[in-house]
Amino acid sequence: MYRLFLKKVLLLAALMMASTFAQLVHAANAVDIKHRYALVIGNAKYSVPANVLLNPVNDAALVSDALRKRGFQVTSLINQSRAQMEKAVDDFAGRAEGADLALVYYAGHAVAIDGINYLFGVDLGMPLSGVNISLAQQSALSMKVILMALNRAKIRARLLVLDACRVNLTRGADQAGSLAKVVPAGGELIAFSTQPGATAEDGFTQGGPKNSPYAYYFSSRLQALSPDEPVENFFKQVTGDVQTVTQYRQIPSYSASLVGDVTFVSYRNTTTAAFGSVGVMMEQRRGVDPALSKNMLWMRLDDWAIDIERSARNADALELKSMRARAEMGDVMAITELGMISGLGKIVPKDMVEAKRRFEQAAKMGFPLAKTYLAAMLWLGKNTPAEIARARVEAEPLLREAWDGGSHRAARQLLWVQNLLDKQPNPVDLKRYNDETYEYVRLGGDPLNMKMQKNGICPADMSVRECIIAHPEIPINEI
Repeated sequence: MYRLFLKKVLLLAALMMASTFAQLVHAANAVDIKHRYALVIGNAKYSVPANVLLNPVNDAALVSDALRKRGFQVTSLINQSRAQMEKAVDDFAGRAEGADLALVYYAGHAVAIDGINYLFGVDLGMPLSGVNISLAQQSALSMKVILMALNRAKIRARLLVLDACRVNLTRGADQAGSLAKVVPAGGELIAFSTQPGATAEDGFTQGGPKNSPYAYYFSSRLQALSPDEPVENFFKQVTGDVQTVTQYRQIPSYSASLVGDVTFVSYRNTTTAAFGSVGVMMEQRRGVDPALSKNMLWMRLDDWAIDIERSARNADALELKSMRARAEMGDVMAITELGMISGLGKIVPKDMVEAKRRFEQAAKMGFPLAKTYLAAMLWLGKNTPAEIARARVEAEPLLREAWDGGSHRAARQLLWVQNLLDKQPNPVDLKRYNDETYEYVRLGGDPLNMKMQKNGICPADMSVRECIIAHPEIPINEI
């Protein structure tokens, strides 16, 4: 029974998480932001070859261009030494003095030592793995220096973005390669491209943009941003994009104590107390807009399912230990893998209760793949229409959440249930599914592995959408 479950679950796995963001409309007393400044630094060409990064220069160019298009006066610098960065910050604070909004974006190496974040210039004279607190204090720019300079300049809203601590280059000691969480002062928002205690990816896999995931989605979101979208909503959206495309191994975070309602084009003073927040998981709709991101995510689905199945069958003791450690840190992929391991029973004793607990844990964190696994578990042991109908009450909301986020596989499971219980799929759902399938295939995807063509139902040159429409007599669960 469980082999059948695993086969169906992997076929129906979900991918993207999302729900809905309501746009916050500013009150009539909102004031336009007329003076917006940005300092963008991209450090890639470090003096020690082991420290060299691929994409920060590209990131600086991409982010700078997006900011200029939103009306920022941008200073863009690349491959700066520690002294050059400090001077650039001082000069920038002088130019932006009294401004409504100022943003500093840094892409490069950084570490946290004793709770202080240090940004490294390209003149760092040793591999990052050997840095100690004394060297960091002498050779790196403390984030506190940047925040103090912006604060002295009496800038109304101050944003600091650190796309730092890239993958494979960490200190190798306590909190290796990670940045420390910072509590912002009033009027500040501090954003990190990854959560405390983790590293950030320097780029996409082969064939993707030549940028870090954070820089890519920061720029994409900024260009498509509604004028009245609050700054904090923007960073929530970027968080959701990055955590999804990196399989939730990189989860950006931010802390904010902005005073009043702030957008990239206006602000409104309020009497509401300033507050801090961390943008880790979203429960609202992100609506990933760039076609590239959706296509790439769908293309990765089979790889993710294969990884989970392989882990469930073949993980050794060290891999299992690592998986458990990552799960303790909140890695939803690891949590989901542990659920599959418990359910399959190849590595540890079979425990369906533990499998469900793990899937529920990851699903509550918003991971759509776990939501779809959990929904599939609800059908186990349900053989009659009445039993399946009862399971449907719990499973359908999970599947719709995953589908609303862009998961084709969750849609197929939902339509299968409709076909089984209602004798036909919901026409509205079927039309939506057909339209989305057509778009996915047009972009190069193969959501069904072209099973219909392999079974001889349709010719190989006919699209999945055309085949579905041409053969309405074929039950959805057989397609």
